[in-house]
Amino acid sequence: TLGYLSACNENTEENLYEKKFFSCAEKYYETSLMKTSDEIAKFCFEMCKKFLKVLDRQKAGHFLKLYARFKDGICISESEYSEFHAILEKIDETDKSFFWIRLLQADYLENNLCWDEALEIYHSILDSLKNEGYYNQLVYQRIESCDYEDFTTYFLSDINYEMLYEIEQQGEEHLNFDESIGKRLEIVHNYEKIGSSRSKEVLQQIISDISIFDGDKMTYAKALEQIEKYFLSVENINSALSYALKRYEICRKELEAPQICCDIANDYHLTKEYDKELLWLEKAVSLADSQGNTEQIILVHEKMLSFYERQDNSEMAIKENKILESILTSVSGNRYDNKLEKIYHDLNSLFFKAGNLLQSYFYQMMEENLIQKSI
Repeated sequence: TLGYLSACNENTEENLYEKKFFSCAEKYYETSLMKTSDEIAKFCFEMCKKFLKVLDRQKAGHFLKLYARFKDGICISESEYSEFHAILEKIDETDKSFFWIRLLQADYLENNLCWDEALEIYHSILDSLKNEGYYNQLVYQRIESCDYEDFTTYFLSDINYEMLYEIEQQGEEHLNFDESIGKRLEIVHNYEKIGSSRSKEVLQQIISDISIFDGDKMTYAKALEQIEKYFLSVENINSALSYALKRYEICRKELEAPQICCDIANDYHLTKEYDKELLWLEKAVSLADSQGNTEQIILVHEKMLSFYERQDNSEMAIKENKILESILTSVSGNRYDNKLEKIYHDLNSLFFKAGNLLQSYFYQMMEENLIQKSI
């Protein structure tokens, strides 16, 4: 880009820099359709204005089309759009109907709440495109966000979220297996949102791909976590639990094991199997204690405390609060003061309800002292 900028000051009709710039820019925008670049857009805009000054409408139009391709229509300011609109009147009519120029106009209007005008342009673009794969999908996606009723009325069967995923990945670094599983599950959610049976087909393919994965075990475990979270989001607790248990078998000797135990405990809580919930919380505590990681130890004891609070077991809640008090006060500094303040407050309340006024008063003073210390 800088090479071409300097070359434009030379009086040569044909130069290598010009050809190189257009070649690279057009290759980029054909293979990375969701990528924008404010720097390239700004450069192209300035070059467009430069060629308009010397009355070269062809090159000005070429640069304006590149500007529209690289500029994010959502981020364009009112003044910049006004300038763009004024320049648009000076270029050839054929350039005005260019896909990216029309899309930039519609995006700007949608972002400024002019939905009817934006929708009219989106429909106009589709009429001119007929059926050009990726480009149609980009417009369908915008209509979905602009006017969902219009989208469901006319384009519900046309949207292809797998193709949109392909577009999104153009020009990106290769995703890890677990990352790709997460992205593909977003596709499932999108199809579910519009009531498409395609969601089940995509989900089954994801499940199949996970089942035959034979790579790194931690990558496999992360993929299991992705599918587990999906099933939790659709309230299929039994399926989520089965994947959580598989994850535990893989990671039982890893640092993640206490957190996985807590996840399994949560699944059992959702199925109202409280005995199993407690069993897995105890396992989490044991693993965290053996690993000696303070953050993990605090986390699992907080989970255990929440369990006893839900069970209205005051005696065990007092015990867990005192364990946490001991852990937090053993750490130097004041990073856990907020947690400690809550524990003192809760112990004050618990002892008061139990009729132990002396202990209640003690923790009331501890709480007040901590608050005064932080002021």
